[in-house]
Amino acid sequence: MSKSGASAAATRESGEVIDREVVEAMLATLGQKLDALLTLKLTVELGPRIAGKSMAEANVEGSLIVDEIREVVNANLAIFQRDLDTI
Repeated sequence: MSKSGASAAATRESGEVIDREVVEAMLATLGQKLDALLTLKLTVELGPRIAGKSMAEANVEGSLIVDEIREVVNANLAIFQRDLDTI
């Protein structure tokens, strides 16, 4: 076994490497959740939230939506990190 191969094997055995399937599943789930969140926020909520508002007010609503999206994404990433820590 090459030196780098031995090093990779030692890293896997020490638990510092996450199985590819686990990462792929988590990324797929995160992608699905993000798609659903963006669809909700941008195609369902945005219109009514900015209807009748000035551009400045619409920009404020847009910033609030970005904050809401960021909060949900960060919460999901924290869940994934917690789940990774238990693997």
